[in-house]
Amino acid sequence: MSTKYIEAIIICEELETVLDEALKELKKASNWGIVDLLGGGFITSLIKRDKLKNTSNKLYRIKRLLNDLAEEMNTYSTDFGLDFEIDDLIGVTDIWVDNFFSDFAMQAKIEKTYNTLVDIYNENQRLLKRLKNM
Repeated sequence: MSTKYIEAIIICEELETVLDEALKELKKASNWGIVDLLGGGFITSLIKRDKLKNTSNKLYRIKRLLNDLAEEMNTYSTDFGLDFEIDDLIGVTDIWVDNFFSDFAMQAKIEKTYNTLVDIYNENQRLLKRLKNM
């Protein structure tokens, strides 16, 4: 097996770990988001925001790893639509206004990001399997 494929496997394995961590954090944020939608208050919004900050940090690592993997495989980099960052307007609105509409907007963004990460996770698994079979 060439060094290129070994490096790609290492990146895929690290990506798997970070994706798993991000998915767990997003799931926690989603759960707190549901509580928020059902009438949670300021504290609930703060807890949800903390989970989202943890996720945001992991998303930067995921983007970096995806770029490294694309470079290693000599393909074009893609971010797979990872545009999730805690938008200040939504974040501030979610905490200080804290109404159904701001909670709903944040919950929709969380769910979209979660689904995107699941897609990336599955694609990474397929690639890792192919690389290990080479």
